[in-house]
Amino acid sequence: MQKLFLSPSDIKQGLVLYVSFPLIAKGIPHYWIILNETYSIGEEVIYIIASSKIESAQEWCRRRKAPVSTDSLVILLEEDESFLTKDTVFNCHQVKTIELNKMNKLDFQLIGQAKITTIEWLKNAIKTSEIVEQELKKRLNLSTNK
Repeated sequence: MQKLFLSPSDIKQGLVLYVSFPLIAKGIPHYWIILNETYSIGEEVIYIIASSKIESAQEWCRRRKAPVSTDSLVILLEEDESFLTKDTVFNCHQVKTIELNKMNKLDFQLIGQAKITTIEWLKNAIKTSEIVEQELKKRLNLSTNK
């Protein structure tokens, strides 16, 4: 993968990256979708990772000590997004953050922009997650005021 650098102005909700991160999936590249509605210097980039292991994600929800709803899994068919090459799941219980300077040290490709409907599905699934922290939901304007 070619070395790219994102500036703060590049961080937009729905941005799709193809990222190799050594701490996730042994460095095998995965699609990331950026979730920040706005981004200011010093904030963390909020993202979610795509996986083709749909059954594993469903099992992850069931095998936790306190099982969680599979309603926070967003499953997309290959034809739902132009960048997908197979049916894919986004586990919206597992929203992640990273500092921009750390993200820029990773190998990634800029893929494009996710569809608005995909972003809405992800946001709704994150909002219903029982385990995504309220502070993170608030940063995504998804606070449920609990």
